[in-house]
Amino acid sequence: LAAAHDSVMDVRGAGYFFALPLGISRRDGRSCSPDDAARLVGEVLPLLVRKAKLHIRVDGRGGPKLVISPPLVAGPAELNDMTERVSRVLDMIPAAMTADAG
Repeated sequence: LAAAHDSVMDVRGAGYFFALPLGISRRDGRSCSPDDAARLVGEVLPLLVRKAKLHIRVDGRGGPKLVISPPLVAGPAELNDMTERVSRVLDMIPAAMTADAG
């Protein structure tokens, strides 16, 4: 996901448990402003996650992030589906942030 999405600043985790810290641009080293982080965590991400029918956590502690902890009984098909859905959420963030800013 990080390779495909410049807004993913890092991938942290072990096993099935991951956190994706988010920012403006990993390549440029640009994190979210406090206002953008608050809007991303409080409005944009919860809506996009709900629309994607994902059961993952949006967290704002230490900056905006998606926290992914699938059931331990999830297999390759479920993990691939979840990864595709998370990727679609990440694809929609720039447009959603622009729309919400107006």
